[in-house]
Amino acid sequence: MERQYTRERLLTTPSELQKKLGSPDLCLIDVRPAEQFAQEHIPGAVHAPYRFWRGAENMAVLPQQDGNIDVWAVSQGTFLRRMHILGPVHLWETTCATAPCTGYSSGGFIADSKIDGQVNSGTQQQFLSRNTDWASWMGANWNMVFVGASNELGEFESGITAALFGTVPAVVIGGLGTLGVVALWMKLFPPLREVDRLTDAARA
Repeated sequence: MERQYTRERLLTTPSELQKKLGSPDLCLIDVRPAEQFAQEHIPGAVHAPYRFWRGAENMAVLPQQDGNIDVWAVSQGTFLRRMHILGPVHLWETTCATAPCTGYSSGGFIADSKIDGQVNSGTQQQFLSRNTDWASWMGANWNMVFVGASNELGEFESGITAALFGTVPAVVIGGLGTLGVVALWMKLFPPLREVDRLTDAARA
């Protein structure tokens, strides 16, 4: 079955690529194993197979390996920024030369990106996602932080409230709800009213 792409302008053809070879504005990154790169590669391509501490930004990626999944198995705060992934993403090493695949999954972040498919965190220990849109998120291992990402629980709750009562009433209800929680806590825990600093909370 022929694959369909929602943003075909991000794709290129061999003939179009041939015309751009040698241009200073073109950057080709070959992430295949070293043996395959040594056998053959496009002239001018940069070999970058080791992604453990590498980041990527300002590009679109069309996954065509590992079952058409973009495997971004990284560590130590390595980033994906301003990316468009035209398919799903796995944040851990799903394929390797010798099973079991256990490496490359100890932290990173995604920011200002669009991912057309599902993001699967797998064995990732912690990941931060900010201002990112994806089809869905799968996995929860250790610490996962979402700030302004799609399909958040808070975003779902706000969307449902706005759909039921309208945008302005939803904002008013949210504000009144916050004040209500503060008033309730003041009634249930009177000593907290006198707390001026967090360091005083233990004594209160």
